[in-house]
Amino acid sequence: MVNLITCLCIPPTLFFSLVNLLSERPILSAINLSNSLCTLATIFFQYKKKPTIARDTLLISNFAFFLAGAVFFSNGAEYFLLCIMILAMLMYEDRRVHAVYGAAVIISMSLIFLSEGRLSAFEAVPRTRAVFNLVCALAFIIFITNYFLRTIYKNMDDIQSQKRKLQQVNLEKEKIISILAHDVRAPFVNLENLIWSLNEQLISNSVSKVYIKDIQESLHRQTEVLDTLLRWGSSSQNGLSQRMEQFPLKAMIDEAVGAYRDQIKAKDLTIVCKLEETDIVMANRDQILIVFRNLIGNAIKFSYRQGTIELTATREAGMRYVHILDHGTGMDKTALETVFRMPQGKSLGTHNEKGNGMGLLLCSDLVERNHGRIQVNSSDAGTVFSVALQVGHPKGSTGQWTGEPIGL
Repeated sequence: MVNLITCLCIPPTLFFSLVNLLSERPILSAINLSNSLCTLATIFFQYKKKPTIARDTLLISNFAFFLAGAVFFSNGAEYFLLCIMILAMLMYEDRRVHAVYGAAVIISMSLIFLSEGRLSAFEAVPRTRAVFNLVCALAFIIFITNYFLRTIYKNMDDIQSQKRKLQQVNLEKEKIISILAHDVRAPFVNLENLIWSLNEQLISNSVSKVYIKDIQESLHRQTEVLDTLLRWGSSSQNGLSQRMEQFPLKAMIDEAVGAYRDQIKAKDLTIVCKLEETDIVMANRDQILIVFRNLIGNAIKFSYRQGTIELTATREAGMRYVHILDHGTGMDKTALETVFRMPQGKSLGTHNEKGNGMGLLLCSDLVERNHGRIQVNSSDAGTVFSVALQVGHPKGSTGQWTGEPIGL
């Protein structure tokens, strides 16, 4: 702001210094020139990183020289005192400074108007000069007011934008925490039950070694799951990371299924995976692994004992569709309509497995972040979730759903 004012002040004061000198008004010319020199000193102080001195020099010197011109030459410079008062209120936060400048301007202008020019020690300038100064002062007030309003509005927009970004970051961090809680808790509950059985000697000694080995393998798998989640969460400290890469779906699906091996054995389920090694997609692998781990976990939870879960893939319009079909309890119409828009509340599986209702909401969000789509179809015969992911490099636009998921 100080630099802007100096740039506006120097040209006219130098111009009128020359005009007054040619008009044989050397005193007024000296006043104008002194005003220009003080304004140049303001630029010097700004260059020397002394903004307080620069601001004080600008306002005090302009006040003094405008007042001198108004008193001794009746040139209408008193109207610029209003500009100085406005600038003081904009540039200073201390209200005492506002009061001092306000009082000084009021007293000065009152004396000038009440004296009706009797204070002028020299010949007054032409009346047109006073009118010109009045017009310039009003124009300056309009300009500086609009400038500050525009600056304030811009700052408000920036603040709102930063607020929205912070809210988004906080929301994403909450989702990360929810994902960590959802993906880590469920497998360890099953592991806890197995250890309890050993502790209570419900498992005979002849098979305990087998179960101990299963525990060791389960701990190893869950450690890998936890490492994946923590690595992903760490890379997403400033929001969900969107590092895209090409990867085969089958290997990732096998990894997701492996995390639920104990639950699959407990329900004696059959997993039929018809994906091919050539089924390759472009997405953030850690996020998509979380999606399929949730969807497969849901399919297991709501499947009946000795049921079958089928995983198939199709391709259409540059999108790879993965279908997860179970023959379990299915979903009612109300749940189908809101499953990807709001939490579903706590639910129980066919063996009273607990759920927090957040998994599908998180899946939908993660799939959309990867330029894909997720859809569900359900009936009394079971449920099928269909996830569409891009094949090859993403174009930055969300894939369009081109058909219904497979039927039941």
